[in-house]
Amino acid sequence: MVRKTLLISVMLVNCHPGLAQTLPIAEVFGGYSHLWQTTTNALGWIASGAIATNRWFGLVGDLRRRKLINCTNYV
Repeated sequence: MVRKTLLISVMLVNCHPGLAQTLPIAEVFGGYSHLWQTTTNALGWIASGAIATNRWFGLVGDLRRRKLINCTNYV
């Protein structure tokens, strides 16, 4: 038990959380979705971007589009 506690203590003291938290200046994301059901299809996309103004604040923009297609004539 003492050995396990000592090992965990050494691991916690030696970790550097500041090095793992680098701040990206900008982030961009794009995606596509396709939902298939028996009577309806849903096609869509999403695009978003974020800009970090400082460590605590950022601006985010988000665009998305979805289109429903009725498939009752095809089944």
